[in-house]
Amino acid sequence: MLTLACVVWGLSFVFIKDVDRSLDRDDGWSWSTAAAWIVAVRFLAAFALLAAWPGVLRGFTRPICRDGLLLAIPSVLGYGLQAAGMRGLEPGTNAFLTSLYTPLTPLLAWLVFRKMVPLRVLLAVPAALAGVAVLTSDGQGGWLSAFGLHEGLVVAGAICWAVQILLIDRFGRRHGAGPFAASLFLWTGLLALGALACLRGGASAGELLAPLVRPALGVPIGGLVLLSTIFTLVVLIRFQPALDPSRAALLYLMEPAFAAVFSYFLEGEGFGGRKLAGCLVLLAANAVVEIRWRR
Repeated sequence: MLTLACVVWGLSFVFIKDVDRSLDRDDGWSWSTAAAWIVAVRFLAAFALLAAWPGVLRGFTRPICRDGLLLAIPSVLGYGLQAAGMRGLEPGTNAFLTSLYTPLTPLLAWLVFRKMVPLRVLLAVPAALAGVAVLTSDGQGGWLSAFGLHEGLVVAGAICWAVQILLIDRFGRRHGAGPFAASLFLWTGLLALGALACLRGGASAGELLAPLVRPALGVPIGGLVLLSTIFTLVVLIRFQPALDPSRAALLYLMEPAFAAVFSYFLEGEGFGGRKLAGCLVLLAANAVVEIRWRR
């Protein structure tokens, strides 16, 4: 089931690319406006569906709302930057750059909370950065020669993902999963909606809602809300506790690999030469962080 969750997460990158392409082509929206719209629709719809579950709204308390808001700040930035970077990247490349959060999380834990950094992290971080350098090489101008605005947005989003993981570790132990997830979804959607209002202040409600009735967006938006958000949340809550956290973390490394597969078959993204080498180095660096070495 956790592997199935990774499949769905991998497919979500293609969903986001499809929605962003439509908003760019049919509505002429900038990458920032499209990103805010995608995040707002995704999480407000997910909140509406989750709130219909019995007992979820009754579990709302002031601490849950407060912690949900604090967690929503890095969440909306992470999701928004990831979606914004999709305008100039293919889904598979976006997924591998996003996976940089794996070695960055323990590094941030050391910087913020002074938690000891294992030796494997010290080895993995420079390896992961080398993987990014190779992945963003165009084969002519050297390493990082193809690293531009959208690559930078996704890497910044990976830092936000690392902050989110650290906050989930702190806040998630205090609250029930259903009400806390609903609070997170609500605040994330509202913050994205606020950003959208600032970016498209003169737009009418009909203009902002028009993409929702576009038949071509039914599948990707439905997939983002029902599969990539609601379904994966239920799967994680139900099945992750059955495994050792290290084992589960290793399974999650398959997410960018599945994203690459879907991008190859559905988007025609190529993974040859240096690009493939960069992806493999990033994947190996992530694995080094997650493996708990034993004699």
